[in-house]
Amino acid sequence: MAVFTTLIFSGVFLGFTTARAEDRNFLAPPSFISPKDFYPIEEVFYIEGRAEPSAIVTVLLQKAVGSSLPLAVQASASGEWSIAKKIVLESGTYEILVRQQLQDLVSDWSSPQLMQSIVTGIHFFSWNILYTEISLVLLIIFIPIAIVFSYFFWKYRALKLWIKNKNL
Repeated sequence: MAVFTTLIFSGVFLGFTTARAEDRNFLAPPSFISPKDFYPIEEVFYIEGRAEPSAIVTVLLQKAVGSSLPLAVQASASGEWSIAKKIVLESGTYEILVRQQLQDLVSDWSSPQLMQSIVTGIHFFSWNILYTEISLVLLIIFIPIAIVFSYFFWKYRALKLWIKNKNL
């Protein structure tokens, strides 16, 4: 019985030390929480997660067809990291991939999470103009024009009637 117990403990101990040796040469991808829907004209892109303390975390926003946008941040001493940045993305579906680097060790990319970028306006130089704002401005312009048009239309009609009655 003592031999069996010794074998079990030594096997567990050997397995534990082997796993710990592998951990020293391997970094797992960091965990993260990403937005499911992102409105680039209205919101600030925000992503957060956990990594090894003081690791450099790289976030890659990648569209199926097109370019990718890398963002980097250093994790705090407790391993927490976050990125809050105003970025303008085209409408479409993006994959978010994350990896970490701690000195010479670099993890694999995480499993991709999908994010839908929904454009609700126009980005013009440094201005962000929402479609609702454009509609409101057009409505404010259209109503006075419609009132002026109606006024002159009725005046024209009244003048036409007056000329017709004058010639009778």
